[in-house]
Formats: sequence, structure tokens, C-alpha cells
Amino acid sequence: MMEIYVLSSDLKFNIFLDILVVLIIATGHLVKIVIFKVKTKVWLDIFDQLKSPCFNDYPEEFEYNNRRHVNFSKNFGNLFQFSCCWSTGMMIFQPLFSNVDLPMNCSFVTEPFIPYMYAGQVMFILLCAFSHSSIDVLITDLIGIIVGQLDVLGEKIKAYDTNKTKEKIDLKQCVQHHVEIIKFVNNLRQATSVIILIEYVKSALVVCFLGVQAVHIDPMSLTFLKMPVYLIVMLFQLLIYCFFANKIIDKTQEIGDACYFSMWYSYKNTCDKRSLILIMERSKRPLYLTAGKIYVVSLQSFTDVLNSSYTYFTLMQSLYGKNYN
Repeated sequence: MMEIYVLSSDLKFNIFLDILVVLIIATGHLVKIVIFKVKTKVWLDIFDQLKSPCFNDYPEEFEYNNRRHVNFSKNFGNLFQFSCCWSTGMMIFQPLFSNVDLPMNCSFVTEPFIPYMYAGQVMFILLCAFSHSSIDVLITDLIGIIVGQLDVLGEKIKAYDTNKTKEKIDLKQCVQHHVEIIKFVNNLRQATSVIILIEYVKSALVVCFLGVQAVHIDPMSLTFLKMPVYLIVMLFQLLIYCFFANKIIDKTQEIGDACYFSMWYSYKNTCDKRSLILIMERSKRPLYLTAGKIYVVSLQSFTDVLNSSYTYFTLMQSLYGKNYN
């Protein structure tokens, strides 16, 4: 005989939050995919711009400056994907170590179809985890390229009119390099603004809900043990955006410092002086990424999200704490 368990008004609050967290993450993932598809033309322009001579034609002495930032962002992205695999594995294998039948709670369960529902949920979880994290890693790698190019530009400016490089450096080419970086950042901002805003909202809500669950569930249960893992992954996902976007702001300011530390006092060519002034003046306006044109993505905004999560947490505690069983 088939048994059906239907959600009722006395559903435990932790099960409700568990379902809500899954819905928020899945919906956020779907919206990110749609936005990524809508912005296809912008993404193609970004990938084409990577082939620009300004991004690839620089003295070999500065290859390390570019490579170290690219490798750092790549390793950071790999670490994030590993954390996603870790949390995904805990969710998938949860039924093997607890009394739950499925990785994700459902409003109803039909006993004969549990194996098929389990297989469907596993496929859904894996698809969301890997495709979701791939977008985040792609954006992180592109930000790493920007930081590397800004570092190379700063070194080129400081090395001009010196014997530090085998190739002769042209300040006009440095101006063009700076312009190409600015265009690249503007395109990336246009492509990722809504995606990052989704991450801000999703992280604030999910961290809040996980915190409420952690307060009210049994500390010795498997559900409680997986809470820190999910919390770390959600914060890590937001941190990779804020941390690397903050490096863009810092590196932009360092371009102005590179101009001051260059051999500007020995320049004899008026065109070189004008080129340096152009770079200096433009570096006064920092490059940055935005979250829906509302927030500037930085470490400061990361702390703002944590503060918002705590505010929502205290509000939910006051509203639902007494009704939780």
C-alpha cells in the first residue's frame, strides 16, 4: 500500500527552512544561467578582448607578475569547487547515515518510488553544483586576469626609461593598455552585475536560514554537523567575488603610485609626459565591479552582507523562536 506524507501546518520549522534553502539556491542558479545566456554578446566581447595585443604583448620579464595573479585566482577557484564537491557529497550520502530517505526533503514521499526520486535528486544536485560553481570560477579567473594586467601595466610604467627590460617600452602603448583594461572591466561589470547581486541576496538569506536551523536542531544530529559545511561554502562563494573584486580597486590605485615611482623627472619627450599624466588622472577613478549597480563589490560589502544576515537572523528568532518545536 502506498503511503503519502503531506505537509501540514504543524510541519517542523527546520524542515520548512531546509526546503526553503534548497529553493533559494536552485532559483538563484536558474536565474544566473538565464542572465548568462541573455548576456551572451557581452561575454563573447570579453573573450575576444582577451586576444588583444595589449593583453599579450609585454616584456617577458613581467610574465611572472601576470601569471602569479592568474594562478592564484585559478587555485582559489579550484578550492571553491572542492568545497562544493565536499558539501554535495554530504548531501548525497546523507540517507546512508541517517533516517532520512532522500537528500532533499519533499512535501510528499511515495514509498515505492524512493529509489527513482533519489536518483533524480542526485542528478539535480550534481548538475546545480557543478554548473553553478563553474560560472563563479569563470568570473573569478577573469578578475584574476584583470588584476594581473594591472600589475603588468604598473611594472611597465615604472620600468620605462630604465634598463630593467630587454624590450623598449612605449608609454603610448601603456595608455592603450590602460584603456583596454578599462573596457574589459566595464564589459565584465555589465555581464556580472545582476549575477553578483543574486549572490548577495542568496547568501544573506541562506546564511540567515542556516543559522536559525543550527540554533534549534539537535547538536548531535547529522543535520547539525553539515550546517558548518554549507555555511562555509556559501560564505566562500561570496568571498571569492568580494576578495578579488577588492584587488581590482587596490591595483587601480597602485597604477597612480607606479606613475609617481617612475622616472618621470627624467622624461624629455613632451608626449611621454602627457601620456603619464593621462594614466595618472584616469587611475584616480578606481575600477570596480558592482552588484546590480547598488553595491560596489569589495570586502566592505562582504561584511555588509554578514551584517544583513545577522539582522534577518535576529528577526526570525524573535518571530518564530517560540513556535519552533
